[in-house]
Amino acid sequence: MGLVVLGHAIEPLVGHSPALRALYVLLYAFHVPAFVALSGQLSRGSLRWSDARRLTVQLLWPLACFQLLYVSEATWLGPAAAPEWFTPYWLLWYLLSLLWWRLLLPALLKLPAPLLLSVVVCLAAGALPFVGLRGSLSRTLVFLPFFVGGHLVPRARWATLGARWHRAGAVVAFALAAAAAVAFAPSLDLRWLYGRDGYQALGVPNGDGALGRLALLAVGGTLSVACFALVPAGRSALTSLGQASLGVYLAHGLVLRGLQWGGAYAWLGGWAGVGALAVAAALVAGLASAPAQRALRPLLTPRARAGRGAGLPGA
Repeated sequence: MGLVVLGHAIEPLVGHSPALRALYVLLYAFHVPAFVALSGQLSRGSLRWSDARRLTVQLLWPLACFQLLYVSEATWLGPAAAPEWFTPYWLLWYLLSLLWWRLLLPALLKLPAPLLLSVVVCLAAGALPFVGLRGSLSRTLVFLPFFVGGHLVPRARWATLGARWHRAGAVVAFALAAAAAVAFAPSLDLRWLYGRDGYQALGVPNGDGALGRLALLAVGGTLSVACFALVPAGRSALTSLGQASLGVYLAHGLVLRGLQWGGAYAWLGGWAGVGALAVAAALVAGLASAPAQRALRPLLTPRARAGRGAGLPGA
């Protein structure tokens, strides 16, 4: 979750700093795929009607609450386009996509080669003109292979990722990826990393677009595995942060948008990069704290439950 916040914190600066642009490309190559894969691992492969109804409420409630907050903030802080209520605002797309993935998963698992099928769907989505931001359809289909793949990997296999040789390979993978990010970041169209645009919008033929997206799937999958290999297996100080991941994810954008529109990045000048890193760390720690989680709980669930926070929704 910290990587998601960091990526959003440095986003306004990528046009002014080659180093931050390279870091941004590296983060976006894997942090959303890893987040999606983890959600898939936490999701069951079966779904009763009662589960579907509960999951729908569980995800649509915070989506509606934060959609209202983000649109209100955008309208208050500056000129904003008329909201498209069927298009989740900015980072809220994940909630709606998670709902679609969870509802689709039982059906996909009944088909032969569900992972391969999800890859085909992902690649084909870029060529379809009606696949876009509305209903979070584009990102749902583009990141679907990571959700299916995360679910299909046995939990016992996840537990073996912490082996020493796996960690050594993960370090090598990230070193190579960092070098590639430095080399390609200056010329890379960042829209490739977002999963929201079709091949025509990206200005490439369908065949080239499919190859490019397939390469991103391979990179995202490899770095996601490397990321999980480097995460400590036991409980640590980071465990409590993970348990509050949903609230941190949904609320941090409100603060970052406010700082950006308030001119904080311009005020920091040459220290903006360092400031963004500090803000990202402070946001994760602050929003994951018990007081913040208590304040956010009514927005995360229609029935505020006791407990410290809300992690990734699963069923």
